[in-house]
Amino acid sequence: MAAPARFVNSENCKLYEVNIQEVLSNINMNISIMESLSHFITEPELMRIAGNPRHKLFALLGPTDSWTQFGPTIYCLVQVCLEGEIPAMPVLNEEDPLRVQIKEVFEYFPQLPSGSLIGVRIVHVFALPDAPEEEYQSTSLKLLTRYYNGHMAQDVVEEVPQREANFLTQLRQKKGRVHYIGVCTNPSSEDLDLWESRGFKILFVGHVKSMVEITCVMIIPLHDYEAHVARHFGNCSFDELFRAFSRIFIRALAYLVIDHFFALRILRRNIELVQQGEPVPAKKPWENPTDEKRIEAFIRGTHQIELVIHLVPSIARAYFDGSLPVLLSTDQECVLFLLGLRCYLGRQVKEVLHLTDDEILQHMRGVFRDVLDCFNTLSPEVVDEGSSGAVV
Repeated sequence: MAAPARFVNSENCKLYEVNIQEVLSNINMNISIMESLSHFITEPELMRIAGNPRHKLFALLGPTDSWTQFGPTIYCLVQVCLEGEIPAMPVLNEEDPLRVQIKEVFEYFPQLPSGSLIGVRIVHVFALPDAPEEEYQSTSLKLLTRYYNGHMAQDVVEEVPQREANFLTQLRQKKGRVHYIGVCTNPSSEDLDLWESRGFKILFVGHVKSMVEITCVMIIPLHDYEAHVARHFGNCSFDELFRAFSRIFIRALAYLVIDHFFALRILRRNIELVQQGEPVPAKKPWENPTDEKRIEAFIRGTHQIELVIHLVPSIARAYFDGSLPVLLSTDQECVLFLLGLRCYLGRQVKEVLHLTDDEILQHMRGVFRDVLDCFNTLSPEVVDEGSSGAVV
C-alpha cells in the first residue's frame, strides 16, 4: 500500500465491511488490500477469524476518488465479534481467544431476557500509524453504532471500484436485531475516559467467568434494546441495570483488587443518578439510640473513632448507594470509601491519601456530623427509621 499523500477529513470517510474469506481466497489478486491490512493484523490472525462468521472486520476508508492505483488507504480497522444465539452461526470454539463474552455478565441481572440478546463486542480498534488516532477511531465507532442502530440506509452510497467490490461492502442496512455494542476494557480511569468519550457506558466491573483478571464492561444500548427489552421487561433500562450493578459493586469492593479512584468515579456516578430520580426515604445507618449517643460523643471529640467504627461500613454503603442526602467533601468521601468499603486500616488510609491521623479523624468527625445533622433536620415523612435493634 502506498503511503497516503494526506490524511482525509474523517467526516468524509465511510465504513466498509471487509470480506475476509474473499481476501484470503486469492491473495495474489488482492495483494493491495492484504498489504493495507498487514499494518493492523497478521495473516495468521486473519485466517483464524475468517474461520467463524461471528468475527467481522470493518475498515474506515476515504472517498473513492481518493483511492489510488494501489487501492484505498485504511485509516482505521475495527475487529468485532457477534454474541448471542444467531441462526446459522456456530458457537465460538472453547480454544478461541475471543470466546470471552459480554453476555457472561448478564448472569448478574436475572431480570434480563439474556437468552434472546444479540450483541456486538469490540475486540480491537486499530488506527493507521502516524494518523490522528482518536479522530479516525471515534468516527469508525460512531459509524458502526449508526449501522447497528439501523441509521445508515440514508447515507450516500459510494460506488466501489470493481477490483475492490469483491471484498469491500459499504455498510447500509443491517440484518436482524442487535441490542448492544460493547467492549471489555481495563478498569482504569484512562480507559474509562477513552470509552466514555466514544459514547460507551459502564455496565459492570468485576470478574467475568472466562477471564482471570478484573474487567470493565462498557456498552451502548441500541435502538433494538430500548424498543424490545427496556420497554417490555421490568427494571431493564440501562440506568436501572447500572443501579443494580452499583449495589453489587459496593458490597464487593472489600474483595476486589481495583484502583481506588476508578472505583470512586463509578460510585459518584451512581450517586448522581440517584439524585436525578425521585427522592427515596432516607434510612438511618444505625440501629438504636445508643449508637446515636456514641456518634454525638465522637463528634464532640470526647471519644476516639473506635467508639463508632462499627457504623462506618453501613454509613459508607448508604452514602455511596445514594440513599443518604448529604454532601461530603472530596476528602471526606475518600476517607469514608477506604475505611467503610475497602476495610482499610488507618495506616493504609494515611499511605493512600497522604493524610495524618488527625486529618483522618477530622474528616470522619465531619462525616458523622453531616449525617447526624441530616437526620435531625429531615422531616419525619422522609425518614425510614427501620427496625430498632436492642440497646447495647
